[in-house]
Amino acid sequence: MLLALTAAVCGLILGNARLEQLRAGALTGRDGSRIELVGFVTSPPRKSDDGWRLFVETDRGRVVVEARTIPPGTSTGDRISTTGELRAPAAWLAGQLEVRGISRVVEAETVSSLPGRRGGPAGLMDLIRERAERALGFGIDEPESALARGFVLGQDQAIEPEVVEDFRASGLAHLLAVSGQNILLLSILAAPLLAALGLPLKARLIVVVGLIALYVPVTGAGPSIQRAGIMGVAAIAATASARPVMRSWILALAAALTLALNPLALFDAGWQLSFAAVAGIMVFARPIAVAIGEVLPRSDSGVTSALVDGLAVTTAASIATLPLIAFHFEAVPATTLGANLVVMPAVAPSMWLGMTAAALGQMHEYLALPLNHLNAVLLAFISEVASIAGGEGASVKTAGSGIGWLIIGIPLSIAALKALIRFPRALVSVLIAAVVIPGLLLVQGGRRGLSAPSPGGVRVEMLDIGQGDAFLVRSSSGQSVLVDTGPPGGGVGDAVASAGLERLDGVLLTHLDLDHIGGFGEVLDRFEVETVFFEEQDEAIRSAIAREGAAGRRLAAGDGLDLDPGRMTVLSPLPGVGPSTDRNARSLVILLEALGHRILLTGDAESEAVSIRPGPLDVLKLAHHGSRDEGLEDFLATTAPRVGLISAGRDNRYGHPDPSTLRALSDAGVRIYRTDLDGTVSIVISKRGLSVEKGR
Repeated sequence: MLLALTAAVCGLILGNARLEQLRAGALTGRDGSRIELVGFVTSPPRKSDDGWRLFVETDRGRVVVEARTIPPGTSTGDRISTTGELRAPAAWLAGQLEVRGISRVVEAETVSSLPGRRGGPAGLMDLIRERAERALGFGIDEPESALARGFVLGQDQAIEPEVVEDFRASGLAHLLAVSGQNILLLSILAAPLLAALGLPLKARLIVVVGLIALYVPVTGAGPSIQRAGIMGVAAIAATASARPVMRSWILALAAALTLALNPLALFDAGWQLSFAAVAGIMVFARPIAVAIGEVLPRSDSGVTSALVDGLAVTTAASIATLPLIAFHFEAVPATTLGANLVVMPAVAPSMWLGMTAAALGQMHEYLALPLNHLNAVLLAFISEVASIAGGEGASVKTAGSGIGWLIIGIPLSIAALKALIRFPRALVSVLIAAVVIPGLLLVQGGRRGLSAPSPGGVRVEMLDIGQGDAFLVRSSSGQSVLVDTGPPGGGVGDAVASAGLERLDGVLLTHLDLDHIGGFGEVLDRFEVETVFFEEQDEAIRSAIAREGAAGRRLAAGDGLDLDPGRMTVLSPLPGVGPSTDRNARSLVILLEALGHRILLTGDAESEAVSIRPGPLDVLKLAHHGSRDEGLEDFLATTAPRVGLISAGRDNRYGHPDPSTLRALSDAGVRIYRTDLDGTVSIVISKRGLSVEKGR
């Protein structure tokens, strides 16, 4: 007891001293004061709602720089200068920054690049990391490239926020944060390669320790990877000395050392989840594997044994971390076990391909190309599982947050794990169900349910109906307008029904091309429609309106439809404009404005044919499914949208969207969403701002 008390007192003294040292390294100053700084960027720039966030080390201390724009290509290790105003961080950000020893934010007016980069060991790590980044992104599309950097380097800043949310909601977010899994897979990958070179055991272990010591700082040395690195090195040291590995002592050592480096890591959600997962694996993985083995006997080939071990580890870690997830995120991912089991066969190969590509990239990025092409398939599969398992209803909301979720949740998780171990057949039944349900969703597809608008808000859904257009606009007051109905057989009825609607206040037809009105009859048959709006109508449209008893109304520029909140205003075509041989040029162009946000729905009216100047936009629906548009670059320059929407069918024969359109959007910094790749895309406008949801 005396020893324990002495150790606790010493720990408090040393911990306080370390905290003071961390706080002393933070830049301080009076809020609102002007400041000029020169320093080095210490981690990859992160996109924020209003611009960019940079973590910077200066002679005066560590600080976060928030800027609307930063010099193109800014990366870790770059030397920058900034001028701005000093302020305290927002409440939601303050806790995250405190863990990193930062207490102030610079609201920057300017950020400029300066010659030179940081040197020493940190500069060497920067060089290795940059080569790995280039190698992981070489020769494959950006979505898979960003995921590869997330899996191997823990860099999620280039991954679309909606994809990150899918991974979080599905319980796969741990794949985007380097942790013990990475260290384990790195060791498993290196060991046979070193053995093939003829190195003796102790030499192999020393090399693996060196690889771990290199890998941890290259990935940013976060709390989770610190823990994993310490545990890995300790286990290897025990093996080298021929001593038995006592896993509980290794876990305690990792906790002590990571907290000695930064006592505030104790309050980091990633650190807590990492230790909870490892503790769950240590205590329950072996009994779960034995229980599974009673129902599914292992074979001598080792394949079944590896599968059983993987199931056991995934089950133990998933259930052990649920109380902490409920505590921190006020929601529990209902699909976490199933999603992890479905992607399990792809995770290790993907990690190994990525790690090998990053290593080969230190010599030349071209060497990584064949590995990247293989890995892109695995990454796309994992991302698709996350999208399906992280869709609507994937998370069960908890009633607020609080310590109660830990008090109640931890005993429940332990009881659940013990019960599954006690009844092996029930355990196997649960695992089969967890795999089959998301597996069927992945194979069969289906439509996600579309949530209702938030109080005082609006939702605009770009419906996934194939090669055509259909946009569903709904307000929180219950108004609903369908803009275009897609092609024949596109499933527009099911798409609208996924929002729980039985009637529509209006159906607006932008023009008479079949890919915009082909589903009109299906909509009239399936839903009660109050009014049909159009720029022009043919006999079939006129007859259908009369048959259903709906009202008909012609629209022209200046006309509008009021929403609560917001308004839909027609910008084109102008009144009095006669018939045109180019039907696309006469397409209705609609500007939707709500809560200070502006969305332009263009139908098929390309900017080169229709001269409109709507002013700044938040969201632009690309005309004619993203076809080539000579006037697009100038239009983007004057409207500066943040989000671009493209409605196009998978593998369509028209080649939509055109590469020139995608290039223009990318050059303008527009985030692109496509129905052929993303399924139904939802623009959600609420009092908190504008966000995007996606998924089939």
